[in-house]
Amino acid sequence: MTLGDYMNQLAVSAGVASDDADLKTFLSSPSIMGAEFPKTVADKISSGLMTMDAARNNPNLHKHFFGLMAAQADEMLVETMKKHGVPDELATSIKSIDGVHKKWVALADKIKELEEAKLSATKPDKKEIEKQIADLNNQIIAEKQKATDAVTAERSQWSGRMQNQALQIMLSGYKYGLPKEIPANVVIDTAKGLIQNKIQEQKLKLDFNPDTSQYKLLTESGTEYYKDNTPVSFKSFVDQVLADNKLLETAAPITPPSNQPPTVPVGGSTVPGLSDALAELNAMLPQGL
Repeated sequence: MTLGDYMNQLAVSAGVASDDADLKTFLSSPSIMGAEFPKTVADKISSGLMTMDAARNNPNLHKHFFGLMAAQADEMLVETMKKHGVPDELATSIKSIDGVHKKWVALADKIKELEEAKLSATKPDKKEIEKQIADLNNQIIAEKQKATDAVTAERSQWSGRMQNQALQIMLSGYKYGLPKEIPANVVIDTAKGLIQNKIQEQKLKLDFNPDTSQYKLLTESGTEYYKDNTPVSFKSFVDQVLADNKLLETAAPITPPSNQPPTVPVGGSTVPGLSDALAELNAMLPQGL
């Protein structure tokens, strides 16, 4: 396959519109259209990549992230039962249950059992049972919150990696005018730093949607960033920052031809538009006439 076909295939998989102007310009380049790309390499790359939809439905990813959450929830469950003095026999019984959700069911059943016992308990026993119920209820709330926080933290890390990868790909698409001896990663890191400084300077916030891999510039109040009554796209913002800092490749200036007619000396001055023959005749005349 050609390099253009493969780049177009990757762009479509990433959700880039087929009529995207920048993509069409890139793919129409003769050097891209005519370059052959090894299909074996393309297949290996494609098999190692995953779209957002494929990632959501991938059983291995689901097993991995659910496993992390379940392991953390189990660890927190053990710590909480120790902290609140849950009897060893009850704690061992709950820990032996297979499945993090079934543990919550077991705790709920135990609470119900204690509530029923409370109805017929003597006054001293009733007070202890109420304490156990309160402790177990607090434990359930705390464990659910910790499990939710663990999933949120994992998603935040994953979103951060997606954001950095999307920005890396975006900045790799520019033609920089810096010396070729400077490594590409240094150039891109420099560009990132300038962009971040400009965002902070203008007191903006960068919002990233991991589901669409799209950036949006927001003001301090959280509204979309406008300039001259027009929303400013992150791409145009980056274009301007790189251009202002002279990082982009520019064409060499062309000096336009002068429209001023040639001049020849006449008696110590110049007369425009004379031919070579008239200039020669003028030089033969006595000066000062």
